[in-house]
Order: sequence, then C-alpha cells, then structure tokens
Amino acid sequence: MGGSPGCGRGRPEGIPPDYLRLYRQAADAYGIPWAVLAGVGKAESDHGRGVATGIRAGANAAGAMGPMQFLGSTWQAYGVDGNGDGRANVYDPADAIPSAARYLKASGAPADLYRAIWRYNHADWYVRRVLEFARKYSSEPVGEEFCSLPVAPSAAAGRVIAYARMQLGKPYAWGAEGARLIRLLGPDDACLSVRRDRDSARGR
Repeated sequence: MGGSPGCGRGRPEGIPPDYLRLYRQAADAYGIPWAVLAGVGKAESDHGRGVATGIRAGANAAGAMGPMQFLGSTWQAYGVDGNGDGRANVYDPADAIPSAARYLKASGAPADLYRAIWRYNHADWYVRRVLEFARKYSSEPVGEEFCSLPVAPSAAAGRVIAYARMQLGKPYAWGAEGARLIRLLGPDDACLSVRRDRDSARGR
C-alpha cells in the first residue's frame, strides 16, 4: 500500500469517554493492556451502563458489586482510592477501574493474560469473551487523535513481541488444539500478542 501514514480522530466504539480515560490511566499505572481492562468492564457492566442489581448499589446474587463487579473479600484485598477522595468506593469507576487493574496485575497480567482474566472470573467462556472485546477495542482508533505510525514498545512489550515472533510458523487454531495468538494493545499502544495453550488454565 502506498501513501503516507494517516491520522484522524476518534475513540473505540461504545466506550464512554470518562471510562476510556480511566481504563487508559489505570493500564498505564499498572502496566497492563488497556483493551483487556476495557474488555473486563464491558463484560461486567457494559462500562457501568448495565441495570443489573449490584452495579450501582447493593450486590448481585453472587455478591459482586460495582461496575467492575468485585466480591467483598477481593475488594478488601485490592480496592484502591483512585481519585484521591479519601476512600475506596467499589461503585465509583474512578476507584473500581484501577482496582481491577491492580487485581489483574497481581493475577499475572500482562505476562499471562489468560490466567489473570480467569482468576477474575473462573470460566473459560468469560476469558474468551473478555479477550474478544479486547481484540475489538485494539483494532479501533484510541483517544482524541490517532495515527497509523509505529510506536516504539516498552521493555515489557518488547519482550512479549519478541516471544510472539518466536512462535511464527508454529500451529495456530482458534477453538481447536494448539496455541492461540491474540493481538492486543499494551499500555503504550504497542502491539502485543498473547499465546494461550489449551491446558494453561486447568488444574486449579
């Protein structure tokens, strides 16, 4: 393809601007892909727009609370005061989103995203759903201005990319035996590839 790299304006479809800002800030702070964090937010509460019990007040039947759907015990362990108002409020996205990033980081992200998401909700279908949302968000323009220019990866992203390149030519099958490679954006918008073996989340 010829021509110069193009620039434009926009944001990932369906993510409210305030949530997108919080996802990106939290991802930068904890060194995880913002699109995965957004995928969790989409799966849990449609970025806070869901009407189910527990999103804005109370708890659902499983005991989950807030836009990122924390259990009480998990919130006690990982909840943070993201907006500096003096308290960690599970229903406030400014607190819940960085808390989710902290939990994903403690659970293995970004080195093992599949395992980290599985720990968030112990179901393979849930992990696949989050990663599908993340892949969709990663393919769309981000922020107020975007350009199709290469971005120098961070050291962590560079290691992931180097590992992914080592997998070139190896078996790949979506939903079958073998490895899975999923393209995502890291916290600095460098492209990451996530490899998941079918048995990596078993035996817990």
